[in-house]
Amino acid sequence: MPLEVEVLTTGKAERAGIDLMGKSTSFDIETFSMPKQVVIDPGYKILRDSKELQLSVQISLGDDLRARDSWSRRFVPTKAD
Repeated sequence: MPLEVEVLTTGKAERAGIDLMGKSTSFDIETFSMPKQVVIDPGYKILRDSKELQLSVQISLGDDLRARDSWSRRFVPTKAD
């Protein structure tokens, strides 16, 4: 999975793409001057949150529950012993 990283320096911002593999990935980013800040996913392509994304997650969860037939059990009252 590609991840974009932006390094802010005294001169200019430099962007680099990192290919993530497995649970951890080592990488190096070379800059011309001392880094002041590192921004992971500056374009919010991966770490985004929006109403549309939240809705699609809820729909996907509902589809998964329906496929497992546990969706209907959540709304059917059970008798207490």
